[in-house]
Amino acid sequence: MLNYDTQVIYKPGKYLYIPDTLSRAFLNETNTVESELDYSVHTPVNHLPVSENLKNDLKQATHSDQQLQLIINFVHKGWPKKKCIPELAQHFYKLREFLVICDNLLFFKHKLVVPLKLRKYMLTKLHEGHIGIENVKIRARQIFYWPCLSQDIELFIKSCKICERFIIHYQIDHGREYLGVDIFSYANKSYLVIMDAYSNWLELILIKNKSAHEVILKLKSVFSKYGCPDLLVCDNVPFNSYLMSQFSKEWNFDIVTRSPYYPKSNGLAEKAVGIAKTLLKKSIEEGKDIF
Repeated sequence: MLNYDTQVIYKPGKYLYIPDTLSRAFLNETNTVESELDYSVHTPVNHLPVSENLKNDLKQATHSDQQLQLIINFVHKGWPKKKCIPELAQHFYKLREFLVICDNLLFFKHKLVVPLKLRKYMLTKLHEGHIGIENVKIRARQIFYWPCLSQDIELFIKSCKICERFIIHYQIDHGREYLGVDIFSYANKSYLVIMDAYSNWLELILIKNKSAHEVILKLKSVFSKYGCPDLLVCDNVPFNSYLMSQFSKEWNFDIVTRSPYYPKSNGLAEKAVGIAKTLLKKSIEEGKDIF
């Protein structure tokens, strides 16, 4: 009921037909209120997706956290009037109706309130795989809470040295200057997709195979028609091959390859692949050849 803004209205018992009937037709055996409460209180801890060792670390950090101990004390003994709330506890005052203590841990609704000492560690675990800011926020908001959580996530990821290596610090002034390129398979066929960062222009090309030789032939055809780019951003294979390196030198453009373990670092090409797959799916369902 904590998630709802309830309003209590008095109504005489003689008009409460269904509750009155049910109260006279109770079951002989019922679960006690205590067991129900015990279950509801322990549910947050039982479903907390952390190891026992980390759970113990959280308990110790919570015990030594001055702010959380103050909040826990208020939850146990009752909150004073708003004007008497210490500055350290003011943020949690507006959340007081949703705060629960379970197994020496503090929860806001079903989310664990992480003590200050372990927040950086939690951000590190949430950012494993170096996923983007919004995805980390979604993961974090499902299980954790602390003041300024979203801002902390943004600052943490923006300061990530590994992620920074895959950010393109490139000022785009005109079309064809920077192209995102990728290879993908759909319906047992392979495709080369190219997207211009300036105009979002997209080129979808059917290829015989994913070899460097085949890809270079298709790129030469595109560059001959529209001009050669200054920068080609792509995944590793086959763009990190010797043939591709020679091709870029002969045609005077740079190649930047992205981590195969972090495909989102080439966001432009990833966007192009998504659009291309949608176009292919629609054409197949319509029974037409997109080419």
